[in-house]
Amino acid sequence: NTNITGITFEEGSQIKWIGDHAFKNCSSLKTINNVPAGLTDINEWCFESTALESVDLSNTNVTIMKDGVFFNNTSLTSIKLPNKLEDFWDNAFNGCTSLNNIEMPSTVKGIYNNVFLNCKQLSDVKLPMGLTYIGKNAFCKSSIASITFPPSLQKIDEWAFQSTKLANVVIPTNCNTIGQGAFSDN
Repeated sequence: NTNITGITFEEGSQIKWIGDHAFKNCSSLKTINNVPAGLTDINEWCFESTALESVDLSNTNVTIMKDGVFFNNTSLTSIKLPNKLEDFWDNAFNGCTSLNNIEMPSTVKGIYNNVFLNCKQLSDVKLPMGLTYIGKNAFCKSSIASITFPPSLQKIDEWAFQSTKLANVVIPTNCNTIGQGAFSDN
């Protein structure tokens, strides 16, 4: 649907779940207002290829940014993540070429495959202290120039930081695996 430009949830909305592909390719969708606090689940590819510019999910009960939930949102510059977020699944923000910073809540434990792949403007990321896993291509082809890994980090998977702008990397003591090409082409 190319006619939808905004979504507003009425005060007291009881929406708890938004299904797979619900707003996929709504290419004129720029805003989401008043996201219900009771929202617990945004399913796969829900907002793929929209024109969203910023999203505030901070007061929701969402714990997983599911596969491709904001895939290819080239206008998305910022997002306030859910305060209870635990995991980013594959491709959650892949292709969000305008996303320029992201602040992760302290509850995040895993960033899976291709999550921030091709986020060409992403330069500032603060990783939470409980993070244990960074997946394949997680930050590949982003503009990250510096990053501090938390002591809890155990694994950095293949090509996780390939083709970024990293200059210095300090690997924490608990990290026991660095995958093939993890920091190549820097």
